[in-house]
Amino acid sequence: MSTIKKYEIGGRSFEQTRLVFGQTLQIKGIFGEIFNEIRQVENAGSLTTVLAERTPRFIAIVLREKGQKLIDKDLDQLTEFLEENIDAPTAAAVVQDFLALTPIALDLTALGQLATAIGETVTTALKSLSATLQAETSPEETTSSGITDTQTSDPGLNIKTETSSSEIQS
Repeated sequence: MSTIKKYEIGGRSFEQTRLVFGQTLQIKGIFGEIFNEIRQVENAGSLTTVLAERTPRFIAIVLREKGQKLIDKDLDQLTEFLEENIDAPTAAAVVQDFLALTPIALDLTALGQLATAIGETVTTALKSLSATLQAETSPEETTSSGITDTQTSDPGLNIKTETSSSEIQS
């Protein structure tokens, strides 16, 4: 049974549960943005600003309006709504509940493992396909529609023209 946390924000009802796959991808994107900006932070005030600027978007990802499907959620619109309506104590509660509901490190690790498994499967399939194609096509069987014997028609332009073996013998 899944735990559901409920919030009233700006006269609207919201819920938070453990993240689903798509939300994990969105959270990963925000964490990447934060880490990139933190490397450029010069002081604690700048760090606070970086984190504060991302908080409404983060909350927009983890919450859903009661009865709404995640696929129908407009993140940009919800982020703007939260910027205008959520107070600091509620924002803090949402983040604390998120940490209690979702072991994000485990989710990101699982996401990384999934990506690695997919990459390995694709690499194996491509190697197998390449080996099959190489075995089916030998140089003796291949005819080229490209240049067979070349001469430069204009050395200044380095344009090559094709001449066939029969033309050379004539």
